[in-house]
Amino acid sequence: MAIEFLKTKNQTTNKIKGYVAYLECQYGMQPKAFRADNGGEYVNNDLVNWSESKGIKFKYTAPHSPEQNGVAKRMNHTLVELMCAMLIARNVPTFLWPEAVMHTAYLRNRTHTWALDRSTLLKSWCGKRPNVSHLQEFGSPVWILTEGQNLSKLEPKSEQHIFVGFSDGPKAVRYYNR
Repeated sequence: MAIEFLKTKNQTTNKIKGYVAYLECQYGMQPKAFRADNGGEYVNNDLVNWSESKGIKFKYTAPHSPEQNGVAKRMNHTLVELMCAMLIARNVPTFLWPEAVMHTAYLRNRTHTWALDRSTLLKSWCGKRPNVSHLQEFGSPVWILTEGQNLSKLEPKSEQHIFVGFSDGPKAVRYYNR
C-alpha cells in the first residue's frame, strides 16, 4: 500500500503519473487498471488521455456507491482508526496526523492479512518476508545523535525526541522535535 498526500485535488493526475513511473522504473510493472469514484480529479481529459496512451483502463464506480470500492474504503477507515489511536495513546500533537498515517501504512504492509492467506502485503509485492525487528511504537522517545557539532566532552551527544516513523530511503527514523 502506498500513501500520497495532496494539498489540492488537482494534484491527482501528476501523483498517479508519478506512481506509474515509479512502478515501471523500480519494479518493471505496468498497471492494467485503476478503480476510482467519479470525482472530477479522476474524470478529466488529461488523465483519461494519458491512461489510454499507457493502456491503463480506468474503472469508475457508480455515483453514490462507495461499496463498489469496498476494499479501499475499508482500508482508509482502518488507517484513520489506527492513526487516531496512535495520536491519542501517546498524546502526540494532532498536526502530526500525516506522520501517523504513514507509520500505520508502514506497519500494515508488514503485518499478515487474511485476504492474502495470512501473508503480508510486502511479501506479496516483493517476494520476501519483511524484517520487523526494527519496529518501534509511534510516539515513543527516541534519542538522536547530534553529529557535526563541536561539543565538549561534558555535553550530551544526543537529544531526546518523539518517534513518528521510518524514512523510506535510508535506514533512518523520522522524529518530532518539540
